[in-house]
Amino acid sequence: MNANSQTQPSNGQPQGHGAVWYELRYEREEVCEALLQERTGADFPVDKETLQTRLTLIDEALDRLMAGTYGDCVQCGRWIEDTKLHIDPAMPYCVACQSEHKRVPFVRAYIPTLRYRSPIAVP
Repeated sequence: MNANSQTQPSNGQPQGHGAVWYELRYEREEVCEALLQERTGADFPVDKETLQTRLTLIDEALDRLMAGTYGDCVQCGRWIEDTKLHIDPAMPYCVACQSEHKRVPFVRAYIPTLRYRSPIAVP
């Protein structure tokens, strides 16, 4: 994505990716809440380290959104396929580069308020 393809209004939110911004911010709040509540047990089989890793990925995706590089692979710079971003808006790698990295934690299925939310459409 070209950094000049979106502008940044005074509130700091990039235009053109509003749905992505809100989806990432919502998931970030839910992951933080799960960390604060220290959820454990059979109903929530995600450990604290996985939640912290996911939180980092969300923060990095928000940073890329603000920098105008959202959707570009952080390793090679190629565009990440829309279907991957639709499923996980915090995805940092394209298909080719993902195979070289540890699986990205995806905790949406374990946080009840995120479980039934539809993935967002990526513009």
